[in-house]
Amino acid sequence: MRPPAWLREGGRRLRRPMDIFTATRPMAGMTSRYLHYLDRPLLRLTRGRVATTFGLPTLLLTTTGAKTGRPRSVPVLYLTHGDALAVIGSNSGRRRQPGWCYNLRAHPEAEVLFGGESFRCRAREASGEEREAIWERATKMYAGYARYASRLRTREIPVLILERAEPGGGVGEVR
Repeated sequence: MRPPAWLREGGRRLRRPMDIFTATRPMAGMTSRYLHYLDRPLLRLTRGRVATTFGLPTLLLTTTGAKTGRPRSVPVLYLTHGDALAVIGSNSGRRRQPGWCYNLRAHPEAEVLFGGESFRCRAREASGEEREAIWERATKMYAGYARYASRLRTREIPVLILERAEPGGGVGEVR
């Protein structure tokens, strides 16, 4: 059942202030440290359809640990990028990149769960104009990314593209 129009409009009006609030250092620290404990089982239970990310598109990314070789699953915000998905390695504005970025650089093959389906993918890092175009869309989707980038002077936030590794192509239109 679709929510009434006034509620949908109210949600859009609240989106920007909510993004700014969640991007503050205390909130970013809290959400990045604790929400994944809720989101991992919630995403698995709902086959990637529901997360606690305030309506932002979220997937469950399973990588291979760079040092351990063990599977590591983490909820990540995403954007569609043609037939692929784009993910942003902001680590909530911390100095270090998120562990999943290191993992994907060491082992680019991963698994994605979202929107009711699971598939294997291969990661590559976006650069140049492609990166800038995705970054611009990402900051419009979630204002916190711009705030994280303004706090970071020691690193550029990586943008990674997840391309379906299975025959049959892209991920389809999502959200």
